[in-house]
Amino acid sequence: MNRLNNTQQQNLITLVCFNDEYCGVVRGNVESTHFDGDYQRIASAAYDYIDQYGEAPKVHTDDLLEQIARDDDDRENLLMIGKQMNAIKDGLNAQWVVRQIERFVKFQSQKDTIIKAAEKLETQEPSDQLLEEVDHLFTSVAKRKSLDVFDSGVSLVDTNALAFLDEEVDAFPTGIDILDRYAIGPARQELHLFIGASGRGKSWWFAHLAREAMLQRHKVLYVTLELNWKIAAQRFLQSILGIKKMSTTAPRLVFTTDGPSPERQYITDLNLYDYDDSGLSIESDPEQVRRKVRRDQRRAHRWLKNVMIKQFPTGKLSTAGLESYLDSLEMQTGFVPDLILVDYPDLMDVRAEYKREDLGKIYTELRGIGAERNMGIAAVTQSNREGAKGKHVRSTDVGEDWSKVHTADNVLTYSQTDIENSLQLARLRVDKARNSQDGMEIMISQNYNKGAFVEESVVLSDYNQRLIDGMLAEQQKEMEGEN
Repeated sequence: MNRLNNTQQQNLITLVCFNDEYCGVVRGNVESTHFDGDYQRIASAAYDYIDQYGEAPKVHTDDLLEQIARDDDDRENLLMIGKQMNAIKDGLNAQWVVRQIERFVKFQSQKDTIIKAAEKLETQEPSDQLLEEVDHLFTSVAKRKSLDVFDSGVSLVDTNALAFLDEEVDAFPTGIDILDRYAIGPARQELHLFIGASGRGKSWWFAHLAREAMLQRHKVLYVTLELNWKIAAQRFLQSILGIKKMSTTAPRLVFTTDGPSPERQYITDLNLYDYDDSGLSIESDPEQVRRKVRRDQRRAHRWLKNVMIKQFPTGKLSTAGLESYLDSLEMQTGFVPDLILVDYPDLMDVRAEYKREDLGKIYTELRGIGAERNMGIAAVTQSNREGAKGKHVRSTDVGEDWSKVHTADNVLTYSQTDIENSLQLARLRVDKARNSQDGMEIMISQNYNKGAFVEESVVLSDYNQRLIDGMLAEQQKEMEGEN
């Protein structure tokens, strides 16, 4: 780590040129000599601008590039770098970039200290004074815990204290109108928890979240400790590309809604019929599906490249190991996720005799990773036996340590009776919402055969609830009569 890698240099130079909040941090902690080639020249010119005007050059960046250009070819190359910076500046995770600077500066400081200490020990005679000097070198570098950025907090008399009036929660989309309206999806620096019975919808929920985030150009990392990566890839591609697993005909309860807003939608049409899901499928013609998917992969490359799947052995991943993987992922590939999906934390590295305590700590540390790296963290966990048997799963039905619910910012539960499952229906409940209202229940129609976690959704008002429950009761009687 003697030099900044190319991705780090591009990110840093973009902050220097376009970010007033962090340009001084980079200027004060990273010498221009740490950059290579054209980046070094740009850094030097930008630093001079910051020293003179106390802010990033921003719209004047192209002017600086014109000034340092040696000839027409050089000017064209520099302006191309300027376009690249413009393209990434709005989506750049500044907090994460600064954290990487901090690591780099700390590494360089420790390396320099070791070299200085070694020189003293090799060139001077042993003495108490020498030992004190060497000890002082290591003590000084140990005391430097962070960059020269002091955050005193926010006083209630500051205008910054009114930020809640201007900013909305930066939630990732869920594709479910009512959840998106109230920003109840995963969000940066928060922990989103989804609770469901074993084998009921959790990985499909993640495939759906990945699809929705990917379509908004967000980068998604799916971490699995249970589901094999091959099955995960199949489900994600099914969800994204609409690939059918088999040709089939199955009963479905389909509803049509109308209303002035997502929370005031009313069912206007409710039909039960045999849904024809025939046509090309993995089961009917896997080779043709392979050819079709390969074509779709090429066409959708710019979106699909934003989803990464990583499988870890069950019980072997710690939060420190996850952080190490995230660092390596960025260093080796330049991939920095905006949203991390963890399936599921209960299968991470815990001590059998302290399982509940360790699980509580894992969920807390996962939320900390999201806060520190400015990423969204979404996790799934299983309900206990009572929740699995009941019609409505609640957060109180969560398995193992209940503190995971306290740690989470938003909690969704997933319920599905046998009759609902047979008709490809399920219920979601907003059991906890830190920044919005909770207690809402939502009916969703699904089609796992083609990877659709949700096709239609409606808030279960009293009217909608009675309508659907009546239809389900009739269907239940018919099934019991047939048996």
